[in-house]
Amino acid sequence: MKFRNEYDSLGSVKVPHDKYWGASTQRSNKHFDIGDFLVRPIVIKSIAMIKKAAAIVNVKNGTLDKKISKAIIKAANEVISGKLNDHFPLKVWQ
Repeated sequence: MKFRNEYDSLGSVKVPHDKYWGASTQRSNKHFDIGDFLVRPIVIKSIAMIKKAAAIVNVKNGTLDKKISKAIIKAANEVISGKLNDHFPLKVWQ
């Protein structure tokens, strides 16, 4: 398996290259492996819907660059579709 280095305030950590999460999530997966209950996908989908709506409103208000807005909307649509469910290994206990 290939890895990439991600960095946070604690330093560097190796993350599988095919995952979208960063250093904090990788550390949580390693050090807080408590229980099997993940945050339900509907919660993740709901947050993505809010992010998408905010990107639309903020670009219309001129407070967000159009290119950034398009990237946020594209990513939000991928999350909403469920395509990225495996990239959110969040335990409800964290």
